[in-house]
Amino acid sequence: MKTRRFSFLVISVLAVVLVATLVFAACDPKHRDQEAEKYTVTFDLGEATGGGISPPEPKTVEKGQSVELPSATWEGHTLLGWSDGEQQYNVGASYTPQKDVKLTAVWQDDGTADTDDITGSGTKDAPYVINTPNGLKTFADNVNHPDVEATKDWYKAYFELGADIDMTGVKYTPAGSRAAKTGTDEGGKDVIEVLGFQGNFDGNGHTISNLTLEQNARGEEYFGLFGYTLQAYIHDLKLTNVTIRAISGADSAEISAYIGAVAGYLHISQVDCVEAELNVKMQWLSSNTAAIGGIAGMFHSDSGFIAYAENIKSKLDVEIEDFESGSSVSVLDTSYIGGMFGEVY
Repeated sequence: MKTRRFSFLVISVLAVVLVATLVFAACDPKHRDQEAEKYTVTFDLGEATGGGISPPEPKTVEKGQSVELPSATWEGHTLLGWSDGEQQYNVGASYTPQKDVKLTAVWQDDGTADTDDITGSGTKDAPYVINTPNGLKTFADNVNHPDVEATKDWYKAYFELGADIDMTGVKYTPAGSRAAKTGTDEGGKDVIEVLGFQGNFDGNGHTISNLTLEQNARGEEYFGLFGYTLQAYIHDLKLTNVTIRAISGADSAEISAYIGAVAGYLHISQVDCVEAELNVKMQWLSSNTAAIGGIAGMFHSDSGFIAYAENIKSKLDVEIEDFESGSSVSVLDTSYIGGMFGEVY
Protein backbone atom coordinates (compact mmCIF):
# COMPACT_ATOMS: atom_id res chain seq x y z
CA MET A 1 0.00 0.00 0.00
CA LYS A 2 2.81 2.43 0.81
CA THR A 3 4.44 1.81 -2.53
CA ARG A 4 1.19 2.48 -4.44
CA ARG A 5 0.53 5.59 -2.40
CA PHE A 6 4.02 6.91 -3.14
CA SER A 7 3.56 6.27 -6.86
CA PHE A 8 0.25 8.07 -6.80
CA LEU A 9 1.84 11.09 -5.12
CA VAL A 10 4.67 11.19 -7.67
CA ILE A 11 2.19 11.08 -10.56
CA SER A 12 0.09 13.80 -8.94
CA VAL A 13 3.12 16.07 -8.47
CA LEU A 14 4.20 15.55 -12.09
CA ALA A 15 0.68 16.38 -13.28
CA VAL A 16 0.66 19.57 -11.24
CA VAL A 17 4.07 20.59 -12.66
CA LEU A 18 2.87 19.90 -16.22
CA VAL A 19 -0.30 21.96 -15.74
CA ALA A 20 1.69 24.80 -14.18
CA THR A 21 4.12 24.78 -17.11
CA LEU A 22 1.27 24.96 -19.63
CA VAL A 23 -0.42 27.80 -17.73
CA PHE A 24 2.86 29.72 -17.46
CA ALA A 25 3.53 29.33 -21.19
CA ALA A 26 0.02 30.52 -22.01
CA CYS A 27 0.37 33.52 -19.68
CA ASP A 28 3.95 34.41 -20.64
CA PRO A 29 3.68 37.85 -22.36
CA LYS A 30 6.60 37.09 -24.70
CA HIS A 31 4.95 33.87 -25.82
CA ARG A 32 1.65 35.64 -26.35
CA ASP A 33 3.27 38.49 -28.37
CA GLN A 34 5.08 36.05 -30.62
CA GLU A 35 1.85 34.22 -31.28
CA ALA A 36 -0.10 37.41 -32.06
CA GLU A 37 2.51 39.58 -33.86
CA LYS A 38 0.70 40.97 -36.88
CA TYR A 39 0.97 44.09 -39.05
CA THR A 40 -1.82 46.08 -40.72
CA VAL A 41 -1.50 47.82 -44.09
CA THR A 42 -4.00 50.64 -44.65
CA PHE A 43 -4.57 52.49 -47.92
CA ASP A 44 -4.94 56.27 -48.41
CA LEU A 45 -6.36 57.53 -51.72
CA GLY A 46 -4.11 60.61 -51.63
CA GLU A 47 -5.23 63.18 -54.21
CA ALA A 48 -8.43 61.20 -54.82
CA THR A 49 -9.58 61.63 -51.21
CA GLY A 50 -13.02 63.21 -51.26
CA GLY A 51 -13.49 62.27 -54.91
CA GLY A 52 -16.47 60.01 -54.20
CA ILE A 53 -14.56 56.72 -54.06
CA SER A 54 -13.74 54.48 -51.11
CA PRO A 55 -10.21 53.27 -50.29
CA PRO A 56 -9.39 49.53 -50.37
CA GLU A 57 -9.98 47.66 -47.13
CA PRO A 58 -7.01 47.40 -44.73
CA LYS A 59 -5.06 44.13 -44.84
CA THR A 60 -3.61 42.43 -41.76
CA VAL A 61 -0.97 39.72 -42.00
CA GLU A 62 1.37 37.93 -39.65
CA LYS A 63 4.98 39.05 -39.45
CA GLY A 64 6.92 37.93 -42.52
CA GLN A 65 3.87 37.48 -44.71
CA SER A 66 3.04 39.61 -47.76
CA VAL A 67 -0.06 41.35 -49.09
CA GLU A 68 -0.94 41.90 -52.74
CA LEU A 69 -1.30 45.62 -53.38
CA PRO A 70 -4.82 46.38 -54.65
CA SER A 71 -6.06 48.44 -57.53
CA ALA A 72 -8.35 51.47 -57.27
CA THR A 73 -10.35 53.50 -59.77
CA TRP A 74 -10.65 57.29 -60.03
CA GLU A 75 -12.33 58.73 -63.11
CA GLY A 76 -9.90 60.51 -65.38
CA HIS A 77 -6.82 59.10 -63.65
CA THR A 78 -4.53 56.07 -63.69
CA LEU A 79 -3.21 54.51 -60.49
CA LEU A 80 0.58 54.36 -60.86
CA GLY A 81 1.15 52.56 -57.56
CA TRP A 82 1.32 52.93 -53.78
CA SER A 83 3.91 54.89 -51.81
CA ASP A 84 5.11 54.56 -48.21
CA GLY A 85 6.71 58.00 -48.42
CA GLU A 86 10.11 56.64 -49.43
CA GLN A 87 9.43 54.13 -52.19
CA GLN A 88 6.68 53.46 -54.72
CA TYR A 89 5.29 49.97 -55.31
CA ASN A 90 3.32 48.75 -58.33
CA VAL A 91 -0.30 47.62 -58.22
CA GLY A 92 -0.39 43.83 -57.82
CA ALA A 93 3.08 43.67 -56.26
CA SER A 94 3.71 41.62 -53.12
CA TYR A 95 4.43 43.94 -50.19
CA THR A 96 5.86 42.67 -46.88
CA PRO A 97 5.22 45.15 -44.04
CA GLN A 98 7.79 45.53 -41.26
CA LYS A 99 5.32 47.43 -39.06
CA ASP A 100 1.83 48.91 -39.23
CA VAL A 101 1.99 51.12 -42.33
CA LYS A 102 -0.15 53.47 -44.43
CA LEU A 103 0.36 53.41 -48.21
CA THR A 104 -0.76 56.39 -50.29
CA ALA A 105 -2.03 56.16 -53.86
CA VAL A 106 0.02 57.81 -56.63
CA TRP A 107 -2.16 58.99 -59.52
CA GLN A 108 -1.55 60.21 -63.07
CA ASP A 109 -4.11 62.28 -64.95
CA ASP A 110 -4.93 60.36 -68.13
CA GLY A 111 -6.09 63.37 -70.12
CA THR A 112 -9.81 62.63 -69.83
CA ALA A 113 -10.58 65.17 -67.10
CA ASP A 114 -13.44 67.63 -67.53
CA THR A 115 -12.66 69.64 -70.67
CA ASP A 116 -13.69 72.82 -68.86
CA ASP A 117 -10.67 72.43 -66.54
CA ILE A 118 -8.13 73.03 -69.30
CA THR A 119 -8.72 74.07 -72.91
CA GLY A 120 -6.37 74.84 -75.78
CA SER A 121 -3.44 73.01 -77.31
CA GLY A 122 -0.35 74.45 -75.59
CA THR A 123 1.03 76.46 -78.52
CA LYS A 124 1.92 80.16 -78.55
CA ASP A 125 -1.22 80.99 -80.55
CA ALA A 126 -3.48 78.57 -78.68
CA PRO A 127 -2.08 78.10 -75.16
CA TYR A 128 -3.53 75.72 -72.61
CA VAL A 129 -6.07 77.77 -70.63
CA ILE A 130 -6.41 76.76 -66.97
CA ASN A 131 -9.90 77.52 -65.66
CA THR A 132 -10.40 75.60 -62.39
CA PRO A 133 -8.55 74.34 -59.29
CA ASN A 134 -8.56 70.83 -60.75
CA GLY A 135 -7.17 72.27 -63.96
CA LEU A 136 -4.24 73.81 -62.08
CA LYS A 137 -3.55 70.51 -60.31
CA THR A 138 -3.74 68.67 -63.64
CA PHE A 139 -1.35 71.19 -65.19
CA ALA A 140 1.27 70.46 -62.52
CA ASP A 141 0.78 66.69 -62.72
CA ASN A 142 1.22 66.71 -66.50
CA VAL A 143 4.26 69.00 -66.43
CA ASN A 144 5.85 66.54 -64.00
CA HIS A 145 5.37 63.54 -66.33
CA PRO A 146 7.42 64.03 -69.50
CA ASP A 147 7.79 60.23 -69.53
CA VAL A 148 4.10 59.85 -70.49
CA GLU A 149 3.43 60.14 -74.23
CA ALA A 150 0.27 62.25 -73.84
CA THR A 151 2.03 64.84 -71.65
CA LYS A 152 5.66 64.63 -72.81
CA ASP A 153 5.74 68.27 -74.06
CA TRP A 154 3.80 69.96 -71.26
CA TYR A 155 6.95 71.06 -69.42
CA LYS A 156 7.82 73.41 -72.33
CA ALA A 157 4.32 74.47 -73.48
CA TYR A 158 2.39 77.76 -73.28
CA PHE A 159 -0.22 78.30 -70.53
CA GLU A 160 -2.51 81.02 -69.27
CA LEU A 161 -5.11 81.41 -66.55
CA GLY A 162 -8.70 81.80 -67.69
CA ALA A 163 -10.09 82.76 -64.27
CA ASP A 164 -9.20 83.44 -60.66
CA ILE A 165 -8.50 80.11 -58.93
CA ASP A 166 -9.10 79.29 -55.25
CA MET A 167 -7.02 76.24 -54.22
CA THR A 168 -8.63 75.78 -50.80
CA GLY A 169 -8.66 72.07 -49.91
CA VAL A 170 -6.86 70.99 -53.12
CA LYS A 171 -3.69 68.90 -52.82
CA TYR A 172 -1.04 70.33 -55.10
CA THR A 173 2.44 69.23 -56.19
CA PRO A 174 4.78 71.96 -57.52
CA ALA A 175 5.03 72.03 -61.32
CA GLY A 176 8.51 71.27 -62.60
CA SER A 177 10.77 68.60 -61.11
CA ARG A 178 14.49 69.28 -61.40
CA ALA A 179 15.27 65.63 -62.05
CA ALA A 180 12.55 64.19 -64.29
CA LYS A 181 12.10 60.71 -65.68
CA THR A 182 11.81 60.96 -69.46
CA GLY A 183 11.66 57.26 -70.33
CA THR A 184 13.65 54.04 -70.02
CA ASP A 185 16.79 52.83 -71.77
CA GLU A 186 17.33 49.51 -73.53
CA GLY A 187 18.24 47.89 -70.21
CA GLY A 188 14.98 48.99 -68.64
CA LYS A 189 16.57 51.65 -66.40
CA ASP A 190 14.95 55.05 -65.92
CA VAL A 191 16.38 57.91 -68.00
CA ILE A 192 16.65 61.02 -65.78
CA GLU A 193 17.14 64.52 -67.19
CA VAL A 194 17.24 68.04 -65.73
CA LEU A 195 14.08 69.64 -67.14
CA GLY A 196 12.01 71.62 -64.66
CA PHE A 197 9.37 73.91 -66.16
CA GLN A 198 10.65 75.55 -69.36
CA GLY A 199 7.42 77.01 -70.68
CA ASN A 200 5.49 80.28 -70.67
CA PHE A 201 2.93 80.89 -67.90
CA ASP A 202 0.68 83.93 -68.36
CA GLY A 203 -1.43 84.72 -65.30
CA ASN A 204 -3.52 87.00 -67.53
CA GLY A 205 -4.04 89.31 -64.55
CA HIS A 206 -5.75 86.60 -62.49
CA THR A 207 -5.17 85.49 -58.90
CA ILE A 208 -4.32 82.08 -57.47
CA SER A 209 -5.33 82.04 -53.81
CA ASN A 210 -5.02 79.71 -50.81
CA LEU A 211 -2.41 77.41 -52.31
CA THR A 212 -1.05 75.10 -49.59
CA LEU A 213 1.98 72.82 -49.77
CA GLU A 214 3.28 70.51 -47.05
CA GLN A 215 6.12 68.06 -47.48
CA ASN A 216 8.64 66.03 -45.51
CA ALA A 217 12.12 66.86 -46.79
CA ARG A 218 14.41 63.88 -47.38
CA GLY A 219 16.88 65.48 -49.81
CA GLU A 220 16.95 68.60 -51.98
CA GLU A 221 13.36 69.82 -52.15
CA TYR A 222 11.62 72.59 -54.14
CA PHE A 223 8.47 74.33 -52.89
CA GLY A 224 6.23 76.80 -54.75
CA LEU A 225 3.65 77.07 -57.53
CA PHE A 226 6.63 75.88 -59.57
CA GLY A 227 9.31 73.67 -58.12
CA TYR A 228 12.26 74.19 -60.48
CA THR A 229 12.22 76.35 -63.63
CA LEU A 230 14.72 76.56 -66.47
CA GLN A 231 14.47 79.40 -69.02
CA ALA A 232 10.81 79.85 -68.14
CA TYR A 233 8.73 83.04 -68.44
CA ILE A 234 6.14 83.71 -65.71
CA HIS A 235 4.17 86.94 -65.82
CA ASP A 236 1.00 88.92 -64.99
CA LEU A 237 0.13 86.78 -61.99
CA LYS A 238 -0.96 87.36 -58.40
CA LEU A 239 -0.58 84.78 -55.62
CA THR A 240 -2.35 85.41 -52.30
CA ASN A 241 -2.32 83.49 -49.03
CA VAL A 242 0.19 80.86 -50.13
CA THR A 243 1.22 78.59 -47.25
CA ILE A 244 4.23 76.28 -47.37
CA ARG A 245 5.23 73.93 -44.55
CA ALA A 246 8.59 72.14 -44.77
CA ILE A 247 9.35 69.37 -42.29
CA SER A 248 12.87 68.00 -41.93
CA GLY A 249 13.29 64.24 -42.17
CA ALA A 250 16.71 64.12 -40.45
CA ASP A 251 19.48 66.26 -38.98
CA SER A 252 21.62 66.04 -42.13
CA ALA A 253 23.42 68.51 -44.38
CA GLU A 254 22.04 66.56 -47.35
CA ILE A 255 18.56 67.94 -46.59
CA SER A 256 17.82 71.35 -48.12
CA ALA A 257 14.82 73.35 -49.24
CA TYR A 258 14.27 76.08 -51.83
CA ILE A 259 11.04 77.90 -51.02
CA GLY A 260 9.13 80.67 -52.80
CA ALA A 261 5.52 81.48 -53.66
CA VAL A 262 6.24 81.53 -57.40
CA ALA A 263 9.04 78.94 -57.48
CA GLY A 264 11.50 77.18 -55.26
CA TYR A 265 14.29 77.67 -57.80
CA LEU A 266 14.24 80.13 -60.72
CA HIS A 267 17.11 79.17 -63.03
CA ILE A 268 17.83 81.65 -65.86
CA SER A 269 14.11 82.43 -65.91
CA GLN A 270 12.10 85.64 -66.25
CA VAL A 271 9.45 86.95 -63.86
CA ASP A 272 7.44 90.08 -64.70
CA CYS A 273 4.39 91.78 -63.16
CA VAL A 274 4.01 89.28 -60.32
CA GLU A 275 2.75 89.82 -56.76
CA ALA A 276 2.95 87.20 -54.01
CA GLU A 277 1.99 86.71 -50.36
CA LEU A 278 3.76 83.77 -48.71
CA ASN A 279 3.56 82.22 -45.26
CA VAL A 280 6.34 79.72 -44.52
CA LYS A 281 6.31 77.31 -41.58
CA MET A 282 9.54 75.42 -40.90
CA GLN A 283 10.25 72.39 -38.74
CA TRP A 284 13.97 72.43 -39.45
CA LEU A 285 17.19 71.13 -37.86
CA SER A 286 20.58 72.78 -37.38
CA SER A 287 22.46 71.00 -40.18
CA ASN A 288 19.66 71.48 -42.76
CA THR A 289 19.95 74.38 -45.21
CA ALA A 290 17.24 76.51 -46.78
CA ALA A 291 16.77 79.45 -49.17
CA ILE A 292 13.46 81.25 -48.63
CA GLY A 293 12.07 84.21 -50.57
CA GLY A 294 8.69 85.78 -51.19
CA ILE A 295 9.05 85.21 -54.94
CA ALA A 296 11.65 82.42 -55.09
CA GLY A 297 14.13 80.66 -52.84
CA MET A 298 16.90 80.81 -55.45
CA PHE A 299 17.29 83.30 -58.34
CA HIS A 300 20.08 81.92 -60.50
CA SER A 301 21.83 83.26 -63.60
CA ASP A 302 24.48 81.43 -65.64
CA SER A 303 27.37 82.77 -67.66
CA GLY A 304 25.84 84.16 -70.85
CA PHE A 305 22.28 83.67 -69.58
CA ILE A 306 20.57 86.18 -67.30
CA ALA A 307 17.71 85.64 -64.85
CA TYR A 308 15.39 88.64 -65.12
CA ALA A 309 12.78 90.09 -62.74
CA GLU A 310 10.76 93.29 -63.09
CA ASN A 311 7.62 94.80 -61.53
CA ILE A 312 7.46 92.27 -58.70
CA LYS A 313 6.14 92.68 -55.18
CA SER A 314 6.05 90.22 -52.29
CA LYS A 315 5.15 89.82 -48.64
CA LEU A 316 6.89 87.09 -46.66
CA ASP A 317 6.31 85.68 -43.17
CA VAL A 318 8.53 82.89 -41.83
CA GLU A 319 7.63 80.94 -38.69
CA ILE A 320 9.75 78.34 -36.90
CA GLU A 321 7.51 75.57 -35.56
CA ASP A 322 8.29 73.02 -32.86
CA PHE A 323 8.39 69.39 -33.91
CA GLU A 324 5.25 67.52 -32.88
CA SER A 325 7.30 64.88 -31.02
CA GLY A 326 9.02 67.56 -28.94
CA SER A 327 12.29 65.61 -29.23
CA SER A 328 14.13 68.21 -31.37
CA VAL A 329 14.52 71.98 -31.36
CA SER A 330 13.58 73.67 -34.63
CA VAL A 331 16.09 76.26 -35.91
CA LEU A 332 17.10 78.10 -39.10
CA ASP A 333 20.84 78.34 -38.42
CA THR A 334 22.01 77.81 -42.00
CA SER A 335 19.32 79.53 -44.07
CA TYR A 336 19.12 82.44 -46.51
CA ILE A 337 15.94 84.52 -46.21
CA GLY A 338 14.96 87.52 -48.36
CA GLY A 339 11.80 89.47 -49.08
CA MET A 340 11.99 88.77 -52.83
CA PHE A 341 14.65 86.05 -53.14
CA GLY A 342 16.34 83.95 -50.50
CA GLU A 343 19.56 83.67 -52.48
CA VAL A 344 20.75 85.30 -55.70
CA TYR A 345 23.52 83.59 -57.61
